[in-house]
Amino acid sequence: MNILSRICKKFAYTELTPLYYTEVLKNSYCSTSVTGSQLQNKLAVVTGAYGGIGQAIVRRLIDEGCKVVLLGRNEGKLRECVSMFGTGKVDYMVIDLTSCQSVSQVAKSLIRNYSIDILVNCAGVFTDVDKKRYFRCVTKAQYLGVLNVNLKSTMLLSMLIAKHMFERAIDSGIINIASICGLSDAFKYTPYGISKSGLMEFTNLLQKQYENSNIFVTGIAPGSVATMMGNKQTGSDIAINTNIVKRVALTEEIASLVAFLCCESGRSFGGRTIIASGREKF
Repeated sequence: MNILSRICKKFAYTELTPLYYTEVLKNSYCSTSVTGSQLQNKLAVVTGAYGGIGQAIVRRLIDEGCKVVLLGRNEGKLRECVSMFGTGKVDYMVIDLTSCQSVSQVAKSLIRNYSIDILVNCAGVFTDVDKKRYFRCVTKAQYLGVLNVNLKSTMLLSMLIAKHMFERAIDSGIINIASICGLSDAFKYTPYGISKSGLMEFTNLLQKQYENSNIFVTGIAPGSVATMMGNKQTGSDIAINTNIVKRVALTEEIASLVAFLCCESGRSFGGRTIIASGREKF
């Protein structure tokens, strides 16, 4: 390829038809069960429950028949979610994922008060430092802030809940929400990329620890998703030209995959991290 062809290729573009993230579009991905009632009367715990993906997961699990305990740091937002979904369907506990002490205390309280069937680790932070893919100017505090929430607390909570699930001897599922940033060279040295790469490996190791048991541990690594973290919200144009579906993923799609992986039909995927990115290119 000569220099002129390379320049033309670099500046070539495809005009995309806008696709707006509307309530109608959201609801179209929520109307059909993906589990066939296999999650009826299950108890699920979801971290990051009032975020974009987290809230969609809560909604999907409720629709599939679960009762859900919401975990998050902001009690006001947790109360709003309870009002949205109904007190008979959801409960909540405040947790500080930057503190191992808080994680341990909440885990003990959960185990004491509930028989947990499903744990979804969805909480995560994606800072401006990560978005700009800085490396040398990242401070120790910034690294620890992201790693503590995205990886360390997830590991601790998962190990404590997994022990409870194992003792119950009932089929149970742990789902870890990772990211394709954990596989991308572009994010290789960012706190977010490191934390998500570590989460994928932890998913694999935790499943090995409970191999041939009643516990199934699975990861999901989404690409770009229509969330505030990804600078998208209801009404935003979600068309993109970097994957095969020509749009970012909907939170409802990730939530449906979570529910499927929690039921018996999705158990064969245990121990893996599923890439949910539409072959997105960075």
